[in-house]
Amino acid sequence: MVIQDASKGSIATIEQSGNSHSALIKQSSGNHNHAALFQFDSDNAADLTQSGLYGSAVVNQRGTSNTVRVIQSGENNSVDIDQGNTLNISEVTQSGAWNIGSITQTGSGFSAVKQTGIGSSGWVNSATIVQSTVGDVAIITQTGLGGNRASITQR
Repeated sequence: MVIQDASKGSIATIEQSGNSHSALIKQSSGNHNHAALFQFDSDNAADLTQSGLYGSAVVNQRGTSNTVRVIQSGENNSVDIDQGNTLNISEVTQSGAWNIGSITQTGSGFSAVKQTGIGSSGWVNSATIVQSTVGDVAIITQTGLGGNRASITQR
């Protein structure tokens, strides 16, 4: 578990190998925060929360039955989730403007991106989900005044 409450520039990295691990990263009250979380093997869970501006999060999970939940509030935040193998779950919630959410799953899984914010021209949120096997589920929900971008690719 990593909890950081600083004015700017916090960096957190967690790497876990083995089964049935959980990881929590919480970064609040700051800008330019970065979080990286790497989990290998199966039945792992990750929760990551960031608030502020210009935050970034990277999550990489390899193995089966892994879950990740990322919550970001503020502007110009980004999250990139990469899950390999089967039965994985990814959920991203972003509030604010100019946020980017990206999920790639190379095994069967469930992905959801929810973005709420201003979303008018020039205030664009962007969500991308790429899944590359059968039996995948992908959901993107965007609310705002318009100008948001969404892309789902299933192969």
